[in-house]
Amino acid sequence: MSEHAYYDIAVVGAGLAGVCAAISAAAFPKTRVLLLESASKPLPYTKTLPFYDGAINAVDPAAQGRQGIFDSPELFMQQTLERSGYRASPELVRELCYRSYDAKIWLRNLGAEFMLKTVQLPGSGFPRGAYFRDLSQFRECLLKALLAGGVDCVCSASVKQMEQKDEGWKLTYAESSGAIREVRTLSVIACSGGFVSDDRICSFHDPRNKGLRSIDPTHGRSADFLKALVRNGAGCVGMDFLDYLTVLNDSVPTQLRLPTQASVLVSRDGRLLATGLDSVERTEALLSSPDHTAYALFPSSMTENLPKAQAQAIWRVFSIGEAVCVHRGESVQEGSFSFVSEQFWRTLTADLSAYADRATRMNERQTPALSQWIGSEKLMLVKVTLVKQRTLGGVRIDPHAQILNALGSPIKGLFAAGEAVGGVHGKSCLPGNSELAAVVFGRTAAESASHYLLSLKKLKDF
Repeated sequence: MSEHAYYDIAVVGAGLAGVCAAISAAAFPKTRVLLLESASKPLPYTKTLPFYDGAINAVDPAAQGRQGIFDSPELFMQQTLERSGYRASPELVRELCYRSYDAKIWLRNLGAEFMLKTVQLPGSGFPRGAYFRDLSQFRECLLKALLAGGVDCVCSASVKQMEQKDEGWKLTYAESSGAIREVRTLSVIACSGGFVSDDRICSFHDPRNKGLRSIDPTHGRSADFLKALVRNGAGCVGMDFLDYLTVLNDSVPTQLRLPTQASVLVSRDGRLLATGLDSVERTEALLSSPDHTAYALFPSSMTENLPKAQAQAIWRVFSIGEAVCVHRGESVQEGSFSFVSEQFWRTLTADLSAYADRATRMNERQTPALSQWIGSEKLMLVKVTLVKQRTLGGVRIDPHAQILNALGSPIKGLFAAGEAVGGVHGKSCLPGNSELAAVVFGRTAAESASHYLLSLKKLKDF
């Protein structure tokens, strides 16, 4: 149990972001800090792998310079935006990249030990990763800093409701025993962790996605608390992650992997919509197609290169009759593929030839064996559709980690950091950036909350 019913700062979530926020907040004089965690202990990770990558990215001129690596915050920012598909907020990415070195030094001052050599984390594309020497030691140094700062930590406490009271907030949380507790606080830092898979409260970058079916209705770990924030005016930002599924009997999408790199998407009238080499092109084609559906065309020989279980699954689909093996010029009169006519093949042949000629002139890669498809072997035609695999997002913040409402205005006394925040990573995150974002915005949120408390004190004195 906590010692006080009243706090200056309440941090919700004791993951890496929450712990960093609580440690930073407790460093300000006469600041009472409460840390709430739904798990049974703070930093609820295993002893061997507290973090996914076990490292953070940081622009460290001294360490990288000793290895002959030239790096800069500008380069880091550009690479992060590219990985995000330019879906991340440039202002948040700037804060992340320009404060990466400060974050590393701050952790080192807490006692964290890093490997001497800067490395390129798998999939990151650039050597700026700093591995922790011992993950258990890193976890222990954070817990010691929490204890030294006098932070009140309440575990097995899941925040269910929050409401504004006078100048502050009232938080209602449930303990594992079922008991309901309430605390008052002047400010709240949301670090509840885990993007929220909930398309009812996240907004999307592309309004066309709203018409898609979803195959993952599950909600993230922080759904309850995020909904409480939304009820109090917090704006959300998110995006859909899309997938291609085959359609059985014109109704239910089925998770069967097609050889997309060796296929093309075509319309009912034989027009070439997209090749298999560009996922963005395929997505755009399906988003623009009626009912978000089209037809994947690929040689039957491509199924020979698939794993046995996957190939058998595809052949079982074929046996149902919703995929059909056809030759050029051959018309299919059964089921939903009766549209495959002589005109269909004439249109498709012309489009494929034009595509092959254009790719040759531009010296671009082509879908494998494309020029040999028509007339040389049997082709598979399968109906496919685009669905929402999951929705990832969180609360919208400014570079000071202050939560913004739907109109983009800051909400007094509300801050956020870590994976509860949307807009930092976009469609994909560089390895090491998730941990870095937790540290950077955890510290930023604590600093902003402390400045907010100071402004309240000055107002009272006035």
